[in-house]
Amino acid sequence: MANFEADANLEIERRFSSDVGGYHGQAKAKPAEQALNEIQIQHKISRELISREISRRNEMKKMGIDPKDEEAKGDRKKMDREEARKEVEMDEHLVEVNVLYQRYDSEPNRGITEDSVERRQAEDGLNKLTPPAKTPWWLLFLKEMTNAFALLLWTGALLCFIAYALDTDSVENVYLGIVLAIVNFLTGCFSYYQNARSSAAMEALQSMSADTATVLRDGQLKKIDSTQLCRGDIVKITAGEKVPADVRILKSVNFKVEQSSLTGEPDEISKTVENTIEHPLEAQNLAFFGTLAVNGEAEAMVVNIGDFTVIGRIATLVTHTEAEETTLTKEINHFIHIVSGIAIILGVSFFVAGMIIRDGNFMERFVPNLVFAIGVIVANVPEGLLTTVTVSLTLTAIRMRSKNVLVKNLETVETLGSCSCICSDKTGTLTENRMTGSHVWCYDKVHDIAPRTFDKSKMESASFRMLHRCAAVCNDASFETSPENMEKLLWERACVNGNASDHGIFKFTVLAGEKLVEDLRADYRISGDGTEHPGRVPFNSKYKFAANLCINPEKPGIIEFMKGAPEQVFARCSHIIEDGRRVAITDKHKTAFSEANLHLASLGERVLGFAELELDPEKYHENFVWNTEDFNFPLEGLTFLGIISLVDPPRAGVPQAVAKCHGAGIQVIMVTGDQPATAKAIAKQVGIIKSKTADEIAADRGCDIKDVPPDDVNAVVIHGDQLKSMSDDDLKFVLSHYRDIVFARTTPTQKLRIAETQKELGKVTAMTGDGVNDAPALKAANIGVAMGIAGTQVAMQAADMILANDDFSSIVNAIEEGRLIFDNLKKSIAYTLTSNIPEITPFLAFVILQIPLPLSTVLILAIDLGTDILPAISFAYEAPELDIMCRKPRDPQRDRLVTNKLVIYSYLIIGYMQAAAGFYTYFQVMYDYGFKPSGLIGLTNKVVYEFDLDNMAPTVFPDVDKKKIDWDDNDSSKLHICGRVGPRNADDASVATIDSMPVFEKCSGPIFTFYNLQQYCHEKTATPAAQMPSEAQLDALLGGKWTYDQNVGVVYGRDKFNRPACDAMPQATIALDGQTYTLFVPYGVWSQDGQDKIDDATLNTECLYWTRSPLIEAVGEDSTSNDGGVPVCQSTEALKYAQSAFFIAIVVVQYATLFFCKCRTLSLTMQGLANWFQNFAVVVESSVAALVVFAPFMWVVFNTRPLEGWHICVPAMPFAVFNYCFDELRKYFLRQGVPNLKAITGASQTRFGKWVYKTTYY
Repeated sequence: MANFEADANLEIERRFSSDVGGYHGQAKAKPAEQALNEIQIQHKISRELISREISRRNEMKKMGIDPKDEEAKGDRKKMDREEARKEVEMDEHLVEVNVLYQRYDSEPNRGITEDSVERRQAEDGLNKLTPPAKTPWWLLFLKEMTNAFALLLWTGALLCFIAYALDTDSVENVYLGIVLAIVNFLTGCFSYYQNARSSAAMEALQSMSADTATVLRDGQLKKIDSTQLCRGDIVKITAGEKVPADVRILKSVNFKVEQSSLTGEPDEISKTVENTIEHPLEAQNLAFFGTLAVNGEAEAMVVNIGDFTVIGRIATLVTHTEAEETTLTKEINHFIHIVSGIAIILGVSFFVAGMIIRDGNFMERFVPNLVFAIGVIVANVPEGLLTTVTVSLTLTAIRMRSKNVLVKNLETVETLGSCSCICSDKTGTLTENRMTGSHVWCYDKVHDIAPRTFDKSKMESASFRMLHRCAAVCNDASFETSPENMEKLLWERACVNGNASDHGIFKFTVLAGEKLVEDLRADYRISGDGTEHPGRVPFNSKYKFAANLCINPEKPGIIEFMKGAPEQVFARCSHIIEDGRRVAITDKHKTAFSEANLHLASLGERVLGFAELELDPEKYHENFVWNTEDFNFPLEGLTFLGIISLVDPPRAGVPQAVAKCHGAGIQVIMVTGDQPATAKAIAKQVGIIKSKTADEIAADRGCDIKDVPPDDVNAVVIHGDQLKSMSDDDLKFVLSHYRDIVFARTTPTQKLRIAETQKELGKVTAMTGDGVNDAPALKAANIGVAMGIAGTQVAMQAADMILANDDFSSIVNAIEEGRLIFDNLKKSIAYTLTSNIPEITPFLAFVILQIPLPLSTVLILAIDLGTDILPAISFAYEAPELDIMCRKPRDPQRDRLVTNKLVIYSYLIIGYMQAAAGFYTYFQVMYDYGFKPSGLIGLTNKVVYEFDLDNMAPTVFPDVDKKKIDWDDNDSSKLHICGRVGPRNADDASVATIDSMPVFEKCSGPIFTFYNLQQYCHEKTATPAAQMPSEAQLDALLGGKWTYDQNVGVVYGRDKFNRPACDAMPQATIALDGQTYTLFVPYGVWSQDGQDKIDDATLNTECLYWTRSPLIEAVGEDSTSNDGGVPVCQSTEALKYAQSAFFIAIVVVQYATLFFCKCRTLSLTMQGLANWFQNFAVVVESSVAALVVFAPFMWVVFNTRPLEGWHICVPAMPFAVFNYCFDELRKYFLRQGVPNLKAITGASQTRFGKWVYKTTYY
């Protein structure tokens, strides 16, 4: 330990053994007191560095590393995330220059040698940022195609193809699988197009690199690629160039840099040889990689390159900071788990039930049950929901763009809606980022000079005119002269030259002056301007003033104008202007000045003092050679003219937006790089701080701040230095205990730390930022919000959304939009899921009740991707309900997108009502086609055969086609030869008995219940003039296999009209003896009056006759059919009509569902029908439904049939009306249980209302 301490002390003392100050190791003479103070500061820093060095070496010893070996090795090529997260710790701005020359093996006038470059680069790497590993575009595309929801749809499509492979007659499964695959692919393409981003943030950082640098090597100046720079290189930087690395200033001639991308503040910063600040980011003698030189020139030494620069550290954090999964992604994954679970459970349950209930051997049961289990699973998948979510988010993003919010990642729209905390920057976000004149103090009087309320008539005093002259002349700013800029209001114009304060003062002087500022400057031109020694003293943070030495146009001589920190300028004055007279400063003047200065500073305003001095014309004249470094002219004895205060005013609407956030339960925290006093004042103006801080409470109570109870304090302002010393638990306490919080003078890593701590506390945080330094925090936060105007490219690449107008109010608008999209997605999902039950229950009835399938899978597709998708998307256009910004932020762990209450509401309440409407319609239509509900049950389990037509002579039946069996589809809507019969066994030949003869006849029951329309009836008539088949024809027909007893013609007339004279057809019965049964083979010709053909003229008025011949079979077992006396071919058609009616019934009931899902709490009468897109969607929904059912070309695809009017609306309409009335009544009571809704709807809370709210509010 002793050796390590000795080594550490020796190294640190060696670094600080030089004299304080100086250039290239040569000390400059200083006053004794100043030198003593600086030495004390250096020794304090020295002690801290010694302690730090000892700790570092001890840690290395524990790891078995020799510090000396490690230092010699110098492996600095890459920086890991943990090292990048640390605060910037460097001493290059504190040690003497000669120490840096020794450390980096460089020489003052030669730089490093070319021979050493290769070795240095081998140790430190090149001066460039390490690029992240790029994700190939195809992998990004593949991720879009394989997210959880997409995999669910791919699985559904695959199952459809498997179902078709098992049952090739079910062509609709192929259609469904193809459509699912296409929809899924197109949705994935759209999502990829919207969200795919490679390593754009790092590329933006790399674009900040300077291409070339002017470097001194081996005593020669040369231009090299900036990536070839090494530590120890001496570079020359001039205005307009980017700083090529982190550098220590060696020489400076009015050198200024603009480093707002690092500090967040827009002022130009003077960089000098001397430094009095310990923090490296604020040091006057350090310039940082990527910042822009805006004035002067400098010679500097490279002290850090590549990843080890400040920008490099930030780049490392951006690269390694993992983006948080959005809350919407979590919600969709959660929803998929629910839907998948339900689908698999129901599918397996139906499969098992079918295997138990169905007859037949294992394979005869396995294949059809597996096919329908797949159908159940597919029916559970809301195929259109992924498209609905994506399109809805896109539409919302477009709408947000009109509110100046550009969304990069669609899913973060909803995340912003669940935001519980906004960490906002101050400059440019809460404020206008435009320094503007606020107040003027001319001895004993404060005047308001805000541009919008400025009264020039009150500024006519001689004192004010002298102050105005000084402010105008001691200023370099001017207006950008573009026509567009000059057309703007004066205080909104852009300026060039000078810093933000110069711009604000310049606008004030233009507004208040009687004479043009340009004319004033021409009159009071700077002495020596254009020479090597102009009379211009730039502002320096060391002496905190700037001065211009101008030729006095009124009399011979020079007049000195000074501006700067009021206390510094006032201290250099011996006189003050009072009522236009120059008087000596007294204690009264000092008191008045102090009070005015403190008062204006407490308002959060930037305060500048102004003074002037007429120099001795005998000594100081136009040709005097000015020394602005050693000051060969007087800086004391000036006359104080007054104070001008500037303010970056809060944006219009920000206080209201902050209040709106508080009303919505959202905490607003200010995180800024500005000083605490200014931050606090602005925070109070906009409403972020609404209560007193501990020091204010202590001042009010006249006690020590330590005596103020913590519970009495709700507001706190924390300096970055305090934050640096806080533990994680301390920070968590601050963030969770205090309501009003301001973080001032924060660093980039501190901003990142705040974002990560908020996430650890479970808060959904939106973080704003505009600079490179903000990029890691923007990426780490739940929602990164970058500024579109002041923001850097890096910040915009790292953020999730961009404020096009840099206005905090736009964030609040975005939060409302985020809440709205969450509300509307809930409504859309509730609407979409309600159709799942009427899609699933038909399969349940098919398996358990064994009725013909009420709804085919292809019609389920027509619902999910046809009639339902536009209405579901239309919720994206729904206006917010009145209480949307009166609710607390939702808890992502509890208030899910799909909750148990939503599932119960959609499935068990509305869904089963819809299913009831569908089944009622189905049974009604089937009954109207002759199938009683009792006759349908068990029908699908009956085996039905067809005649062996191949054994019949083609001369007898030349046009008979072999048809499909029973419930399989026909190829058109026309009836065919009814060649299907019940199960028979007659020498293995399928035939029809006379007792099953009615199965071949038309339906004898009513077609419709609601209206007495056309029906078929039967009557027995005389023998027609039709030729009966001869014995030889029958022998030829039967091929000798059959015998006949008699050739009896049984003739039935079929009247097309509802004639009362028609009698119902009697059951044909024949006495059977022994094992001899009467059998039928359908045969005959259509005839009328002996004619073989009927013309159109007689078709509609006469009865048609069909002749049948009974045949006798001596062997066989009789069995009768059970299907209600309906021809099998007509029963197939009846099912198509019934399935079409079931489909239409769902559409009709969905009309009502669409309208009552518009509101979660309000009545439809309150919300109204202003959603034009939803009204349009209803028209489209109706058109699609009509197309599916009534368009002939759709009948082949969907197996639908055109319905009669009564089958379209009448059966389902009562259910639709009941659903609407039920939900309106539910919401009526629900509103009596919603907190804080009385002021909006007038509803008072009741116990029953609270119960309804608790159990049904989804």
